[in-house]
Amino acid sequence: MAAAQSMTQIAAWIVASVLALAAALIAVGAALGLRPDIPRSDVVRRYTMPDSRFLTLPDGTIAHVRITGEGPSLVLLHGFSSSAWAWDGWTRELSGAYRVIRIDAPGHGLTKMAENADLSPDGGIAFLTHVLDALGEDRIALGGNSMGGAQAWRFAALHPERVSALILVDSAGPQSRRVERDIGQVRRAAANPLLRTLLLYGGGRFVMAQGLRSGVADPASITDEKIRRTDDLYRAEGNRRTLLRLLEQRSVSAPVDPATITAPTLILQGEQDTLVPPEVARALAATIPGARLILYPGLGHTPHEEDPAKTAADVRAFLTENVGGRTAERHAAQAPKAPKDR
Repeated sequence: MAAAQSMTQIAAWIVASVLALAAALIAVGAALGLRPDIPRSDVVRRYTMPDSRFLTLPDGTIAHVRITGEGPSLVLLHGFSSSAWAWDGWTRELSGAYRVIRIDAPGHGLTKMAENADLSPDGGIAFLTHVLDALGEDRIALGGNSMGGAQAWRFAALHPERVSALILVDSAGPQSRRVERDIGQVRRAAANPLLRTLLLYGGGRFVMAQGLRSGVADPASITDEKIRRTDDLYRAEGNRRTLLRLLEQRSVSAPVDPATITAPTLILQGEQDTLVPPEVARALAATIPGARLILYPGLGHTPHEEDPAKTAADVRAFLTENVGGRTAERHAAQAPKAPKDR
């Protein structure tokens, strides 16, 4: 009896201790801004658009793409921690003459990664290849921003027969030292269990807003709607872990030389970009044969979002010259409207 009573007391103490610890962790988590994932089904229900399509790829990944307009196909790849919504402005401007295809990258937006999916640069090329094959797209104009730009020029070098024109927007290059330095800092932090938890679940919407504003020349251009949507998609179940895996993985992919690119290439660069500075764009322009570089004073890392009308006009002229379009007369003013975001 005494033994039983003692065990009961010990059990009660353990339960009380566990509850106290849980309460303390919740309090600390709240103070640090730790936030749980949002169930993927909730995010998909909230953000699936009329132009959304979901493609099941050979490895089990479910890729989310948005397709608007008719004409020659223009495929657009967003940057790290962004989404297909980043190209809303270009879609409005260009979908009157082109079939604009926006793809959520692995770990981003509404794309659901398969378990143990390959997140290396070669895995990214395979992902894009599978998406294009599923859509029946044999030859495309291809554009990308930042991380998406690097994926775009790698794809153009490896699959020249599939790329009719290449558009790079503040694209990462073969050696973007600032980006590599930042990634190195994340890898070192992720090695610490507490810091890893903070990286995965820390930071509130305020932190997200500050991050978005730091990438543009005019912080006032970042709307509350964009902050909310970016934060929701970032917190979609599984996305944060995939993003951290992307940063942690060390490439075992063979190097790709942008000098081997044969597609006509347009390089757009915001002069105020502090993440991927103009020196990277100049180096790419000097390396890719025949590449044309346009610099935009007063714009930052995402000029396609900061001034979609101006940048899309330059893209339209480039595409008209190199791949054509439905007609020169059907420009943005007559384009079908992209679905309104929720």
